[in-house]
Amino acid sequence: MKHILFFILFAASFSAQAQPYISTDGPIILQAGSIQTFDTPDILIDVSYNVSRAEWSAHLTLYKPGSDAIYGEHNLAFTKVDINGYTGIGTYQTDEIQNAVSLAVQDYLEAINPARTFTQN
Repeated sequence: MKHILFFILFAASFSAQAQPYISTDGPIILQAGSIQTFDTPDILIDVSYNVSRAEWSAHLTLYKPGSDAIYGEHNLAFTKVDINGYTGIGTYQTDEIQNAVSLAVQDYLEAINPARTFTQN
């Protein structure tokens, strides 16, 4: 019973998307020149730092809006200089870094999807 309750609480907290995410107003691509499109996804970003390569990684997980159904994933890498060009906001330093990487992701997506609007949520 405890396992079922834990799973229900975990799923409910995940589907509420308490983690910051990026939304868009229409279909997007994830790579320049790609023919694969994703229709109006909510994009969650997991951030990590690779010390040996001195780069930030952003793992993008695309969800159908209002759903917890994953329908795409993509990885992006940014140098320290790339991320230092952004002023992240947040209560803690880790929030600021995650926000700075999220802003870099948004700029990347806007560059390859110029007809779309991306919003930080």
